[in-house]
Amino acid sequence: MRRTITKSVLVFAGLLLASCGSSSVGTNQNVLTTTTGAASKPAAGTKVAIRNFAFVPANLTVKPNSIILVTNDDAVIHTFTAQNNSFNSGNILPGQTVAVKVGNVSTGVKIAYYCSIHQYMTGTVTIGN
Repeated sequence: MRRTITKSVLVFAGLLLASCGSSSVGTNQNVLTTTTGAASKPAAGTKVAIRNFAFVPANLTVKPNSIILVTNDDAVIHTFTAQNNSFNSGNILPGQTVAVKVGNVSTGVKIAYYCSIHQYMTGTVTIGN
């Protein structure tokens, strides 16, 4: 009996450790990756920082199918959520970077976004050439 419990605890601990590290989060397939730490951040994409409860820059222009890298520099959880539900990062932990893909959207379309936790945090993604 004692061996069975010990093995179960070891298996559980192994599964728990295996689940740590980088992971995908969010509520749709436009969230590509989540990484922690500067060494593992994705290299390409338009960058948005969350700093002092604001998106920096709040308003940006990207091409269709672009990647937006959102880094949470605050000490609390935030989200990067489109009002039209075209993307939703899910929770972005402090220090975490999430890569969000803006889909094949027509030029000139404006997508308003916000933090679903702190809804006064807002911005706009404009699709350009």
